[in-house]
Amino acid sequence: YMERAEVTPEIAQTARDLVKTVGDDPAAKAKVLYEFACRSIQYCAIEVGYGGWIPHAAKDVHAQRYGDCKDKATYLHTLLKAVGIESSPTIIYSHDGWPRPFELPSLGANVNHVILAVHLPQGTIYADPTERAVPFGSLPWNDAEAPVLEVTKVGAPLKRTPATAPEENTEVQRFELT
Repeated sequence: YMERAEVTPEIAQTARDLVKTVGDDPAAKAKVLYEFACRSIQYCAIEVGYGGWIPHAAKDVHAQRYGDCKDKATYLHTLLKAVGIESSPTIIYSHDGWPRPFELPSLGANVNHVILAVHLPQGTIYADPTERAVPFGSLPWNDAEAPVLEVTKVGAPLKRTPATAPEENTEVQRFELT
């Protein structure tokens, strides 16, 4: 995975240009880069052979402007790395409202999506760059309370994404009828 997240001069320049107006706050930088990855890279999943498991190189995603969940997570990971922010690709089972427990013995039966764990000074924030309408710091409902496994060189414990607060799942509409 790590060789797919190579910071090329083009990616480094893009990342620097994007964060130059936000100062030194890592969270502000991460937010800008997240929004860029969400909006500038179109979601497109083409899975042939190992394509369902191995992401495309960030430089290819940058050039072609499309990718699936693991490609977009790799691209965002690379943008963050270019400005000195640590992150980890994170595998998750994106559910349809009912998180399920992590079960052995098959990793493939437990995961179907890739998001990113962004490691900021105030703590880890999970980000799903495939979701254009979800702000940085929040997760879509189908990623909430799900078991996750960060992909790192040294391994990581199984964790769980935070629950979504009820007020985040509420829509208020007011109508005035005459």
